[in-house]
Amino acid sequence: MILDQCAMLGADLLVKGGYTQSRLRQMIFGGATADILAYAEIPVFMAH
Repeated sequence: MILDQCAMLGADLLVKGGYTQSRLRQMIFGGATADILAYAEIPVFMAH
């Protein structure tokens, strides 16, 4: 949904906090950070 909004708005850069969860929780529920890193077509600036 975040990447869809970026595309709809014509964003040139995505600024996002980078957080992670336990491997089990991430496997079950997924993770926004991992998905954005995998599928982003624009530069992503991350900070923790």
